Amino acid sequence: MKRMITLVSAVLILISAPRLFAQDRITASTGGTHALGGTWHLTWTGFMGQHRTASVRIRQDNTTLSGTFQGDHSFPLSGPFPIAGKVDGDKVTFSVSLSSGMSLTFTGTVAGDKMSGTTAQKKVWSAELKHNAPDANQ
Repeated sequence: MKRMITLVSAVLILISAPRLFAQDRITASTGGTHALGGTWHLTWTGFMGQHRTASVRIRQDNTTLSGTFQGDHSFPLSGPFPIAGKVDGDKVTFSVSLSSGMSLTFTGTVAGDKMSGTTAQKKVWSAELKHNAPDANQ
């Protein structure tokens, strides 16, 4: 029985070790902040309570975020639109500059492959990572 527990423990360590080491590498390469480079599926509540979704491609240079925002059929304006933002530890903020001259601002927290928070209009938003960037800082 003791031998079986030891074997199972060793297998679990071997399975989880690459992910743990990769997370350390990503965190270290971004100055101790979360690595957000990749494509995110964003959902939020619009100004008038409507459900909105978009694909957000984030590039990261240390704590600076840039990229593009592409709304889907639920978003009335065509895109893509540029984004700019920052990440500090588990805190994130980014703004989308729309062609109408307006901007959407999202502020929240990062937890692994998920983000959530509120918009500047105090509406709820969340995002889930769909694809990692080939390089964590892209």
